[in-house]
Amino acid sequence: MALGLTGCQLNNSSKPDSSPGKGLSTMSAAIYVQAAPGSFNHQAITQLYQNHSHEGPAFIFSGTPLKTFEQAWKNSAEAFVALRNDLISGHLVKATVEAIQEYRVIDVTDSISLPIEMCLLRTRKSVNQKQSLQVIISHPAALGQITQWKKGKNLEELQEPDGTSIAAKRLAEGKLSERTGAIGPCLLENLYPSLIVVEKGIQDSADNTTLFGQLKVEKREAPIPEDVARRELSEVIKKARAKAVKYRTLPFGLRE
Repeated sequence: MALGLTGCQLNNSSKPDSSPGKGLSTMSAAIYVQAAPGSFNHQAITQLYQNHSHEGPAFIFSGTPLKTFEQAWKNSAEAFVALRNDLISGHLVKATVEAIQEYRVIDVTDSISLPIEMCLLRTRKSVNQKQSLQVIISHPAALGQITQWKKGKNLEELQEPDGTSIAAKRLAEGKLSERTGAIGPCLLENLYPSLIVVEKGIQDSADNTTLFGQLKVEKREAPIPEDVARRELSEVIKKARAKAVKYRTLPFGLRE
């Protein structure tokens, strides 16, 4: 199972028919995955394919759900995105609603329900030097799920719309102050050796679960209104829940 690929690293020698709409019944050996390596999406799809007896596909990380749908459609492949989260307002993932406004989901081929554990990561240097925490950085949705932990800390917040793993990457590469911490999956310390988990389970609820789906999509002739897209996503979620694999064990790459 190939991990850590980005959208620009598809092996052209095995590239499927790229004509939009063709080849959906014969899927490529790759799945286009929302976000980036080290993200919750990465964690979810890896655990999903650990449950399969056959060799898994390559994962091509593609950023937003809209970009993920676009790449999957262009390459006659499937897309893997977050559909629903327990803690966000309305529960529907807004970025996926926006993607469904432009792309129709024609099938749900697999899904997984995964408990989300938020962790605080600092650089090893900042921990060794006992630097105080003054700033936190993460995706806006992640920052919105740690409200209880933030209370009384008076921390400056930096939003990284490209995702939790990109926020951690910026910290690991020294692009942020040593007084900064990144919020995201604990497995990020395995992806970036200069980072270390200093706090675990800082999310507002222990029941914070996200439903992810592996989908076949097609481009719409014209975008649909947001309220219609929300209804369509709700129907997709019903189908995904019917076949979702539920994991309650410690996510891969995390330490006891």
